[in-house]
Amino acid sequence: MSRSGKTNKYEWGQLASKRSKRCNKDDDDANEINVDVSEFLKTIMGGGMGNQLEGSKNFAGFGNIYEETITKDRNHVYFWDQVTPENALKFSRLLREADEEQQVKMAKNEITEAVVYMHLNTPGGHLHEGFSMASVVEACRSKTVAIVEGMVASAGTLPLVCADERHMQKYSSVLIHQLRGGLWGTFENNEDEIKNQRQAMSTLRKIYRTHTNMPGKELDRILKRELELSADRCISWGIVHKLI
Repeated sequence: MSRSGKTNKYEWGQLASKRSKRCNKDDDDANEINVDVSEFLKTIMGGGMGNQLEGSKNFAGFGNIYEETITKDRNHVYFWDQVTPENALKFSRLLREADEEQQVKMAKNEITEAVVYMHLNTPGGHLHEGFSMASVVEACRSKTVAIVEGMVASAGTLPLVCADERHMQKYSSVLIHQLRGGLWGTFENNEDEIKNQRQAMSTLRKIYRTHTNMPGKELDRILKRELELSADRCISWGIVHKLI
């Protein structure tokens, strides 16, 4: 994705690139697979699931067949997708909606505490959209509880660490690393972009230092690597607060 016609937008998801190689198929292959599966299920189930699958490309792309990967159920927001502009916008809208609903219930004395839960499983994606999601989490008036379900990586860790409480499933993991970008244009363009990237990295470090207790040297070391952090390590560094 280009950025101002000069450089690639910061792609911050090592796992996303791996998944895209596995998931992205051309439309003809996707349609062929889905028609075959749909017809098979219709045959053995008399419709039902087959009808839901028909015409859908989610199956070929390993998406959620039955529900969207970004959705809300009462005060629970589920984000099981990559961090892209479209997905970040949907997440922000759903989170604000859940927050507002909780505030209304508090005003009516229907609940004693306003809480919004965020269920996260994401390979990451665009850095600036991750910053935006983190800002929306911090702006919530309700208490925010983030739950790591499986893997939260890259830009997806930003809304995670900005939550008031962070929980994690025992066999889940977290991956943080430095941004990726590309340069193209005049010499002055490239110099400006390097400054922009340094500023983005400074913001990144600031968020982790503010919301976790990762030692500075360890943070710098981890940002340079592609290491998945275990639940125990995430607890010890304050990335999450408890296991569930």
